[in-house]
Amino acid sequence: MRGVTASMMIPLLFLCVQASAQYRQKLHTGINLTTGLSSKASIEGDGKTDYGLASAPQLLFEGTLNLYRELDEGYWLVTGLGGGVAAYNFDYYLPGDAFNPPAIYLFNNGAASRARDLIYLKVPLELERRWTTSRGNMWNANIGASLLFAPPMDVTSIGTVVHDGRIYEYMRVEQNNNNHGRPWFNYQLAGGYAWKLRWGHLLRVNLKLSLSFTDYGSATYRLSIPDKPVATGKYGVSGSYLGLTVGYLLKRAAPVE
Repeated sequence: MRGVTASMMIPLLFLCVQASAQYRQKLHTGINLTTGLSSKASIEGDGKTDYGLASAPQLLFEGTLNLYRELDEGYWLVTGLGGGVAAYNFDYYLPGDAFNPPAIYLFNNGAASRARDLIYLKVPLELERRWTTSRGNMWNANIGASLLFAPPMDVTSIGTVVHDGRIYEYMRVEQNNNNHGRPWFNYQLAGGYAWKLRWGHLLRVNLKLSLSFTDYGSATYRLSIPDKPVATGKYGVSGSYLGLTVGYLLKRAAPVE
């Protein structure tokens, strides 16, 4: 997938640079704020049936500061810098009769299993097409990719219970939240509408789809119940999401020679 990424990005950059060299460019900046639902974690391994292992889509928030450079009439190159934070969850359910003698119910469900420590930085590169309406408002469509990085973060989660006079470690999760120190790519499609304000700025609302083929949050789990087979496996969080972006684009600057 990384090889495919490079082969996609190089022709796009070449076309953008070639077009910009033949056109008197206009520049302007903008800020975009996105909220969306990220895809649920993928879970593999033992215990999915016996212990109810599951995950659900979670909230994601993202912000970017963008630079818009006009390539040709109606076509823009978008770059910038941004970051985001994504939530994820890893649910399990342990019935009381899993222990001998039976214990109270153990569970980690809903809000109790939700974490918000998937943090990343991103550098986007997009090609944008704009269509101006008779009132000066604009439709837009974007396609592109982003290079992402995450700060080092390793997390260990342990679940223990006191039962029948003893302490049992029934769960251990070892998680890495930065793709083991390597950057990764995601790919985005967006489209929406912008209203031209009286002072020339644009207020934009876009629907955005972001796809990642890398689990930058990855973990191994171990569920150990006395007198029961040990359940082991792994899960991953890619950060793919469907979201709504609100943008504020400043008035265009003068043409750049």
